[in-house]
Amino acid sequence: MFRGQNLERDAFSTAELYPAVIGEDSFYMFLARQGRKFFRDRDFADFYHPTMGRPSVPPSILMRTLLLQMYDRVSDEEATRRVRTDLAWKAALNLAPDEVPFRAKSTLVVFRAKLLASGRARELFERAVREIEAAYNLKKRGPAGGKRIALDTTPVFGRGAVKDVFNLLADLVKQIVIHVATALGYKPADWARRNGFGQYFGKSFKGMCRINWDDPEEREKLLAQVLADARRIQQLAREVMERGKHRRLSQRHQEDLEDRLGLLEEIVTQNVEKRADGSVKVKQGVARDRIVSTTDPEMRHGRKSTSQRFDGYKLAVAVDVETQLITAVEVLPANAHDSTAAEPLVEGTERATGQRVTEIIGDSAFGDAQSRARWQERGVGVTAKVPKVPPGERFGKEDFEVGPDEQWLKCPAGRVTYKWYRSRVKIGGNVYEAKRFVFPAEWCSACPLRSRCVREPCRRGRVVTLHPFESLLRAARREQETEAFRQRYRKRLVVEHRIARLIQLGMRQARYFGRRKVLLQALLTAMVANLSLFWSFSLAETLHSSLSFVFLAGHLVMIASAAALLRQVPLPVTLRQAL
Repeated sequence: MFRGQNLERDAFSTAELYPAVIGEDSFYMFLARQGRKFFRDRDFADFYHPTMGRPSVPPSILMRTLLLQMYDRVSDEEATRRVRTDLAWKAALNLAPDEVPFRAKSTLVVFRAKLLASGRARELFERAVREIEAAYNLKKRGPAGGKRIALDTTPVFGRGAVKDVFNLLADLVKQIVIHVATALGYKPADWARRNGFGQYFGKSFKGMCRINWDDPEEREKLLAQVLADARRIQQLAREVMERGKHRRLSQRHQEDLEDRLGLLEEIVTQNVEKRADGSVKVKQGVARDRIVSTTDPEMRHGRKSTSQRFDGYKLAVAVDVETQLITAVEVLPANAHDSTAAEPLVEGTERATGQRVTEIIGDSAFGDAQSRARWQERGVGVTAKVPKVPPGERFGKEDFEVGPDEQWLKCPAGRVTYKWYRSRVKIGGNVYEAKRFVFPAEWCSACPLRSRCVREPCRRGRVVTLHPFESLLRAARREQETEAFRQRYRKRLVVEHRIARLIQLGMRQARYFGRRKVLLQALLTAMVANLSLFWSFSLAETLHSSLSFVFLAGHLVMIASAAALLRQVPLPVTLRQAL
């Protein structure tokens, strides 16, 4: 049953009784005074039945507890303890010193699950952005009629255990065995031993396999045995489900069993290769969307750079250049390209601020041709460097001069060709038409630069295929050499600062399994980062008012001292009359 917080007890709250102990300028006192503006009990009324059940813990208290948990980077168990014993937390939650709203961490877990299922966290985050902008009239900052936002991504290390193909298959076999044994009414470990799956219930599957791991033949034999066990348990699971014996399982466990079966099939497809003679081996290389963990199947291999590899997700962040508020966050698979986050970040910013985005600022990942063309159609400017072309021994396309309307092409030796034909190129999954220019073979054979332009022997002339958005890319390269571009590009620094703050609050490591839960963590953490910024605005405003008062008082003292001194000094009659 829904119950809100009793506002009549505020006079006896910890924040009112012990402000000096908590700290007048602390974040906890700020949350005590401003928290109800952002998180109201009525916003969560639909989480509870209006009349049935026990009275709930006021949801605004639980919501602020989640934020304090992110601010202090503590576990559910520690957060529950601090709600009972920590005066600073009690002050932030508007509780009396002897008041204990809940004693079990399950209360916090259930509320977070409701918050996740409802999707309310994004609404709360966007409303907090609007409240902060309204409180300090921040919409007036920056260019009129729009927002400039800086975009960037950062790795989030997944919580799931990353394993090789043997352990991935063994884990799934064990999980499916548990479901099947439960459906048949047996204890999983006992049923597994009786049916030949006992080796999957030890402390370590690979540790129980007495093979020489350096011998490829022994590894392949073990892989074949694991695959045979996987096929056998798959068949048993399907028979159990078809015969209706799975009624012992709840609906959630039935759905989980189906997911496990599909996951097993996908892992086998990605990692196992069958030879013509029927034997199997581990595939060489890594599949594009390879599953790396059974505890968190949504985790992926990713790269932030050529030397930095990670497993998990990518956090994408949008920051208002003028106010430094985080206006939108998204969580992507680790193997997703950074530019795929741009559109949801722009849309999230426009929802949160109520203003149109007129310019995005980002690194070269956001400066590819397709993205530029898409944003140009929407009237959004892009301040990002064009991705660099890998250096090569031969002249690159950038060394050739393109004529107006792409009617001709001039090579580094000064030759101009008008001969071209249309070609189809595939970029990012889309097919575009492009121009392919051809230089005559006799020109290239006699050219003194042929060793740097065509391969020997020179049997055909140089062929240059222009990008479908060639003119857009060349214009962007010319622009990024200007001082105006460099000044705008420096604004990208604000998103790096805000990402550093999110990492400081624990966003580098995922707290939960699954992309939706990691997004919830990101939204809560971004709310804390924005509220911390709001808190710093408040402190700066208070300090400015104090300094203004001190400055004015100092002037008054100086004037009074000067007047007292003048009364003691004889002055000419005319000056005395003027004073």
